[in-house]
Amino acid sequence: LALVILIILIILSCFFFKLLIRSALLIIKKLRGF
Repeated sequence: LALVILIILIILSCFFFKLLIRSALLIIKKLRGF
């Protein structure tokens, strides 16, 4: 059971990290636009 929870946490953290990078890139693009 602990292993399944660990796998789910890893998948969620990877997804969150990808989202964070994407939003950071969008912010950088907006700043460059100005």
